[in-house]
Amino acid sequence: MLHPATQPESFVPGSDSQIVKIPALEAKPKGWAFWPGLFLVALVAFLTYAPTRNGYFLADDFVALNQLALKQTSFVDNLVWFGRDWGIGANFYRPIVRLGYYFQYLFFGDNPVGWHLVSVGLHSCNALLVFGLGYLLSKRVAGGIVAGLIFGLQPIHSEPVAWISGQTDLWATLFVLAATLCFVLMRQNQEREQGFTALRVAALVCFALALGSKETAAALPLALLAYELVTTRLRAGKKIRKGGSITTLLINHAPFWIMLGLYMILRLLLFKGLGGYVTEAGQQPNLVLWGRSNLRWLLLPFSLGGTDGLTFIIIVGAFVVLTGVQEWESGGWDGAFNTLRTAGYGLIWVLLFLLPAALVQPAERFTYLPSVGFALFVGAILAPFRATSPGRPRLPNLAWCLRLVAIGAVAIIYLATASGRVQAWVKAGDTAYNLLQNTQAVITKRNLPHYSYLYGENVPADAPGAYLFRTGYGEAIQWLYRDTTVTAFKVTKFPIIEDHLGQSIFLEYKSDGNIVNHLGVGAALQERARNLKNQKSFQTWDFAVANPQNMALLAEWYEADGVSQAEIRDGALIPHAPAETLLRNNNLAIPAFQLGAIEITLKAEAQPNKSLAVHAIWQTNAATNGTSQILQTDPATFQIVADGHYHTYRIMPQILPRNQNGQLTTNVSIEDEIVTVRLEFPAGLSNLQIQKITQFQIPNSHALPLN
Repeated sequence: MLHPATQPESFVPGSDSQIVKIPALEAKPKGWAFWPGLFLVALVAFLTYAPTRNGYFLADDFVALNQLALKQTSFVDNLVWFGRDWGIGANFYRPIVRLGYYFQYLFFGDNPVGWHLVSVGLHSCNALLVFGLGYLLSKRVAGGIVAGLIFGLQPIHSEPVAWISGQTDLWATLFVLAATLCFVLMRQNQEREQGFTALRVAALVCFALALGSKETAAALPLALLAYELVTTRLRAGKKIRKGGSITTLLINHAPFWIMLGLYMILRLLLFKGLGGYVTEAGQQPNLVLWGRSNLRWLLLPFSLGGTDGLTFIIIVGAFVVLTGVQEWESGGWDGAFNTLRTAGYGLIWVLLFLLPAALVQPAERFTYLPSVGFALFVGAILAPFRATSPGRPRLPNLAWCLRLVAIGAVAIIYLATASGRVQAWVKAGDTAYNLLQNTQAVITKRNLPHYSYLYGENVPADAPGAYLFRTGYGEAIQWLYRDTTVTAFKVTKFPIIEDHLGQSIFLEYKSDGNIVNHLGVGAALQERARNLKNQKSFQTWDFAVANPQNMALLAEWYEADGVSQAEIRDGALIPHAPAETLLRNNNLAIPAFQLGAIEITLKAEAQPNKSLAVHAIWQTNAATNGTSQILQTDPATFQIVADGHYHTYRIMPQILPRNQNGQLTTNVSIEDEIVTVRLEFPAGLSNLQIQKITQFQIPNSHALPLN
């Protein structure tokens, strides 16, 4: 066995006298194509997404703008913002992104051009870093160029680049790539006994910045271990005389895991948990949806003549086969090793950085960082080079030409698809800008007093291929009028409200971009509020007065279990359900904003410790509410006295909206018509007899439809 001091670079410890041929890690000369390739990657990435400068603010952008312009206006405000709820139903620790927003607002203010150019610049820098990583792994300039171009042109990057709020992924990817490059250079310098301490420090600093940008950076320590795996470089450097390969592994990787542990502790202290999207806390991963969505976006961000990219996959598969032949014919094991290392590392990278997104709803921006691995993989299998050794077959030259054609085809398709997606985001920005301007034209600042409440019906959540006001509508209105006392809600239909009626405005956003101020809605609700105490009987079912003239009316009440049948006798409606009793009447026809209380006279008996809660629920007419489903009020619950004597109960419908995370939710709107009422009695009641039911109506001079 060779002495360690005399072992060649290709020696692998633990193999006794066996020597495994593995190429050394020294970088090859860059050659004339390095700097032109670097420039080409940056130029293509920048020009592809430069049209996003014509876009506007969208969705979450308005949340950040609102905070920066009206609430957290100083550097200190943003410095202490790190652990707070970002206003989008999520707890994030992203100080780098937050400070990035602050400085962009400081320099560019409300002008979206500067914001978008920052995003394009970050994307171009990331493409350059992908070029560098591809070059270091494949040892070929062509490998770096193809990887950088694939990343820079990737159509699925339209969301994180064209949407300002997608900068979280851009910043995180920038620092993750920078940390990876520093680590790879450190390991290569370590092998050559050159200085590597500064690179280790730089890698750790970049990792810290990546963690401060987005949570997905937490997968970086695993990615660095994966690099060791694919390069089989687990032995100690020559400067480390003791401890062997495990010592080197610990010295190189332990600091990253320690930093990750401190980061997790910090999140636990800030959020009493790991944080993230509150609505998805504890959610079980849907691995099928996660895999199908993300891999589909990575592999097929376009469609070829309805074949869903099948033709493209066949072509790429053919070039994968050619790759192995060309590498062996041209460079022997050395060339094949570098290619396989780059391709394998790329696939592992995709998997590792997709895993943190397994618990959230799939979105294209979540594939930005994983797409680095996809670019490395494609760059490895498609990057061409000529065979220079004498006596080599002509096949590599043929493969070289064919792969140039493949690269050109992929680049053209990617460019065309990315351009179309960018235009979709730009058009969405135009729509958002016009909607806000039209809102201000309909409701001027003079006509919007302080502490106003604005209800926007049919505010578009999304545009084709982009977001609009999926989130951030309320913040956009405050920012538009520069007034934090204004509260704006996005609603599917105008809710029935009882407070702040004098300060409430009801706007309907038409599909053609026009906005209608519905003054009649406010007037109808104000009249409803005045008449709440003056309700009048709409219909009475008096079972104590059963005669041939009113039997048809009384028979409108029936048991809805489909088995039992209630009967009218002894002056009462007597149900016969063996368990829970469900009585139903489908013959109401009351506008929802006129729906009043229901009054019930009944008697019942019950066993001890049995529930005495009864629920009253009203339902809409699916044919008139504009949807294909029946909507209903929340259950109005009341407790009955089960002493065998008649008691009268008066219950108001639960039709008032609920405010959840800044969103107004309501099941029944002012424009609906109520046609059904249900009474749900608990199991365990005996001798249940209903003597009289009266449905009340709130008088109102307004009629549907309200203007």
